[in-house]
Amino acid sequence: MSVKELNEPLVLKPGSKKGILQNDNDLNSAELEQVAYWQPKRIGEVIFNYWD
Repeated sequence: MSVKELNEPLVLKPGSKKGILQNDNDLNSAELEQVAYWQPKRIGEVIFNYWD
């Protein structure tokens, strides 16, 4: 991925646990739970799991 793609903002739907991301994704339910908990700001933060 390019730097531009990795720095794209992550768009979260407020108050939704299912389908929490407005960005296109192929994440499973466990991964989406982690996104909801950690609330990363950029796509690159999800890909590289900055919370690990």
